Amino acid sequence: MTKILLTALLVPAMAFAQTYPSPTFSSLTLQNPLSASSGGTGVANSSTITLGGNLVTSGANALTFTTTGATNITLPTSGTLLNNSSGAMSGANSNITSLSGLTTPLSVGQGGTGVTTSTGTGSVVFSNSATLVTPALGTPSSATLTNATGLPVATGISGLGTGVAAGLANAVTGSGGPVLATSPTLAGTPLAPTAAVGSNGSQISTTAFVANHSPCPSIMDNGGNNTGGGDNRTAFATTAALGPSGQACVYFPPGNYAFGGNASYTLPSASANITIIGAGPGLTALQWAGGGGMTINFVGLRNSALIQDMSFITGSANVGSGLTLNQTYSNTSAPGNFLNTTVKNLVFAGSDFTGNATSWSDFWNTGLHIAGVSNVNIYDSTFYGAAGTNGVGINLTGSSGAQALAINLHGDTFNLLGNAGIIYNEYVQGLAVTSSNFTGDAIGIEVVNPNVQQDELVVTNSQFNCYSFGILDEIGVGGLIIHGNYFLIPAASGYSSNPTGVLLQKVNGAIVAGNVFQLYSSPATGTIGIEISGSSTIPGIITGNIFAQLTAGIDLLSSSNYINVQSNNYVSNTSNVLNSANGGTSVCPPTGSANCIGTAATP
Repeated sequence: MTKILLTALLVPAMAFAQTYPSPTFSSLTLQNPLSASSGGTGVANSSTITLGGNLVTSGANALTFTTTGATNITLPTSGTLLNNSSGAMSGANSNITSLSGLTTPLSVGQGGTGVTTSTGTGSVVFSNSATLVTPALGTPSSATLTNATGLPVATGISGLGTGVAAGLANAVTGSGGPVLATSPTLAGTPLAPTAAVGSNGSQISTTAFVANHSPCPSIMDNGGNNTGGGDNRTAFATTAALGPSGQACVYFPPGNYAFGGNASYTLPSASANITIIGAGPGLTALQWAGGGGMTINFVGLRNSALIQDMSFITGSANVGSGLTLNQTYSNTSAPGNFLNTTVKNLVFAGSDFTGNATSWSDFWNTGLHIAGVSNVNIYDSTFYGAAGTNGVGINLTGSSGAQALAINLHGDTFNLLGNAGIIYNEYVQGLAVTSSNFTGDAIGIEVVNPNVQQDELVVTNSQFNCYSFGILDEIGVGGLIIHGNYFLIPAASGYSSNPTGVLLQKVNGAIVAGNVFQLYSSPATGTIGIEISGSSTIPGIITGNIFAQLTAGIDLLSSSNYINVQSNNYVSNTSNVLNSANGGTSVCPPTGSANCIGTAATP
């Protein structure tokens, strides 16, 4: 009995020692706080759940942590954070795709930067093409700046020469290479220092340098207009004032320069001088629509002028003087004691002179007027008129206080002047004309009344083809020498019934020698080589000349006397010598062709 009871008592004990499988909960709701011995905290609604050990879920029973407010979940600081299916994928924390709310920066060892802020865009600096915003790179050991931008020249480049950074900071100008190039092209108006006068180096020549080395300041640099418009009087005065005191100089480059009236310049002192030059009479033209011309006023013994290489053009008929040289200084104590004035390579004409001469209508009343100025040399200049009308090439005048002495002409031309090529007035002495031409003029050279201190006229090696008189002496100028000239005498016309080579209304020791007087065009009616029409106070001589095909080679009128005619050659003249002279006249031979020596009686 006892054994049966013992056995019965042991059966439940064996039953309690049996092993049961682990339960699986798909949903567990705790009504009370889980005690610490059961793995809980024993506190309801705690804000922190601390899992000591592993929290494992299996099957489809995912573990979801939902936090609100200030609820925290603290994960282990060691061990492996597993995913919901197969454990760690590749090391610790490999399945974390994003982090937020970190209060402590993620260290560099944990894959962070150690800081809580970031700069720039794009990938982290481990990227090959990072974009950094205002980084401070320090001093890199090496760098390639192929695509770098924004380098400040003034502060970002070291080792530049003085002023280079400032120059590089300016806008680019011009084209071509930099100024280090052999042949740079600079745009606009670049400035360069002007070398001093006297320099002869290879540096750049500025406009100021060229002006300083030119013969004169250019009127074009001082408001001049060379297109034929405007009024250049102010520009002319401005340019003349640029030179040193008393040394005016004006250059007219090629072009047409219009003037609204007379362009007058008065030399500022008794020793002042002026030079006016152009580029040549075919290139530089000074033009006056109303015939105003240019006037240079002399004020002392030491004044002089040089005027050359230009044209003086008028748009009017028989108005004004192209150029006037006017002496305002009274020089009775030492007449003619002046510096030389030169007029060279000038043209005086009307604006229409380039066409057919028969259609010309514009001309100066006087091309060049010399009023009391002495020691004037006139070279290689041309004076045009208009056929059959008025017009004077050169008008020489003087006064008792300002005599015009020593006027020399060489290589000048006088064409189609209806009055005279040269008019020789009172108080003029010492006119010499050489190697000049007088063609189509009414009179080549005329010495006019009144007879007041005209003296010394020498005409040599010149050519005359004038329809009234080659040379006309109305007063018997003292010291008259006509030598080595060629006189072509045209047939009588409506302009003159007795065209004559030389007409001496008086003779005062005149010498007419070694000239040729020849008919220019048939018929010879009325043509005369030399005519003497007035009495003489000092005997004159006509010798060594040739007279050909004329009505009369020499015509001595009844009012003439004291003329010695000898050793001339006569060819095919109607009359070689017509002698009606009144006493003291010797003609040798009186007729025929033989030569002889004759002596005129002393008055």
